[in-house]
Amino acid sequence: MARMSLPLDLIVDITSTSVKDTFAIGKLNTLAIAKYDKNNPQPKFQEAHTLSDVISVYGLDSEVYGFASVYFGVISKSATRADTLYIYNWSKDDVAPFLNGAKIALLEDIQNLSGGFELSINGVTARVEVEFNSITSFSEAAEVLQAAVREAGIGLSAEQEKLFSETSVIYNPVTQGFTIVAGTQGDGTSISFAQPLSKQINEVTESINDINSFDNPLILKYDESYTFNFVGLPNDVTFKITYNDANAIEQYIPLTLIGNKLTITNDEITTLLKQGATDVELVINDPDSDNAGAAPREVKVSITLDESQVANIYNMLGLTQEEGATSEQGYNGLENISDVLADIEGNNGNYYVLTTTFAFDNVKEQLHEFGKFLHTSNDRFLGVYSWNNAAIVSTKGFLKEFHGYNGLVIDYQTMPYQQGLVCGYISAMELNNPSGNYNIAFNDATLFSGNALTETQQYQILTENKANAPCKFGILGQDDTIYMDGTCMGSKTNSINIYCANSFIKMNQQIALFNMFKSQKMIAVRGRQTQGVVRAYLDDVFSKAVKANIICRGATLTTTEIQMIKGTFVDYVDDLDELIRDIENNGYFYAVTNFDLVNKTMNIIEAYVANTPAKKIIVNIYILGA
Repeated sequence: MARMSLPLDLIVDITSTSVKDTFAIGKLNTLAIAKYDKNNPQPKFQEAHTLSDVISVYGLDSEVYGFASVYFGVISKSATRADTLYIYNWSKDDVAPFLNGAKIALLEDIQNLSGGFELSINGVTARVEVEFNSITSFSEAAEVLQAAVREAGIGLSAEQEKLFSETSVIYNPVTQGFTIVAGTQGDGTSISFAQPLSKQINEVTESINDINSFDNPLILKYDESYTFNFVGLPNDVTFKITYNDANAIEQYIPLTLIGNKLTITNDEITTLLKQGATDVELVINDPDSDNAGAAPREVKVSITLDESQVANIYNMLGLTQEEGATSEQGYNGLENISDVLADIEGNNGNYYVLTTTFAFDNVKEQLHEFGKFLHTSNDRFLGVYSWNNAAIVSTKGFLKEFHGYNGLVIDYQTMPYQQGLVCGYISAMELNNPSGNYNIAFNDATLFSGNALTETQQYQILTENKANAPCKFGILGQDDTIYMDGTCMGSKTNSINIYCANSFIKMNQQIALFNMFKSQKMIAVRGRQTQGVVRAYLDDVFSKAVKANIICRGATLTTTEIQMIKGTFVDYVDDLDELIRDIENNGYFYAVTNFDLVNKTMNIIEAYVANTPAKKIIVNIYILGA
């Protein structure tokens, strides 16, 4: 018998509840914890719906692919299969923000590109100018791009320059695009998508002897402004720029002289370029006021407009959101599995089964952390760990120290990624609308059958250790018949199928109760009229479970089971013998009890016969509102 709280916080009124949307689901999805790969950086949380999704992100050589290839391949007897896999990328080190570029189809697309873009790291923007110069491979292109990014910070403060000088760029063969990893790590760090080049105005200052000392032609560039400081200058001299516009009409721009300083602004240069100016000249008029106008003169200097500029290639390298790139912020690393599990719980995602794609470094220590987390989650999560330790099937009591952790499934691993098989079984179940003979006693007819257990002694030790493994032979059941034929996982009392059955019932109850309080907002634990409403919703859950063959009708309870049931319901049922007949005939019985109108709480006590390879009585007590 298990006493637990449904993970529905304070169901007393919809306005004061904190019901996680996680429970309005149709399947018990799996989250697989994977090791963060610095050569293929990915977000902390990811979601995949097919094996192709996984391949496109993680490739064919990753642990995630190995797991997913098994997980998505499991098909139940009712022809359902898992359709969602969540992935948590665990890094013990602080993670740098990164920009994952989109696929670049052909090397020729970038081979001779020359230009620039802007990139921001931690809000500091720098100008990246790159010339690929007939590079011969994508990896060579990544090296050239990395050099350009690292040079982009030159001229910034030492701290800001470091953001760029320590940035790395790789060509990712999995995603077939460039990945830029910033030179900073941890929470709050960021990197932008590639941005268009903004106009950067360079200020040019030049000393000049007199009005006859200008370069001729005088070259004015599109991204510069000019200041000329005269050493000697006649009185009353004036300056202007004359030109013909696009319509061949003569125009001029007066220039202002302040003291001995003449400025030609970038706006004035931009005006000339926009108007398509031709025959541009700097015209200097000296009235010779110093000599009473005796020898006035006009000096003309030819002007050449240089509009050459760095090409904007920000959207040609797969580094923009529009092209399909993704930008991820950095985050702090987590040293312990317990911290990882807390992070996963806080994310409030649509997953129920937790597992890893890798073996723990310190298995027993980390299994205890895993087990404690699962146990205290009050059945919010179920955890699966595949362990290839032969002691599981050779040493009685080897796993005894883990037996107290409700929700921890230890799987004796006979082949790689066997945990994907276990999780695939659970996540293949349809929860919302089961119909027909929905059989969760999954059989392992092909996958892993070559490595399934065949030694009776090994199997007996396995079941005593309350572990699971693929099995290839029948086991004698309570009624002296063979009930397990090729079924994967466990004994009649500790089978993964028991977890499946119990999970099915509990999650359906959670969905029903959540929907009840969500749709009927006036209902709350305010009076006994609530009992009838709750019973109506629970009746629907149990009747569906019977129709779906999750709950077995017509089972004969053992003496031990009968005594346990009577001991559980003695305070709530007058005719205990009738209760036993009810369970045997209908497959289940439950009571809504202990109404507390002060604290607004109530209990659900239930017993049902799970139709796994062996029929097993399940008893749960839930506290609503506590």
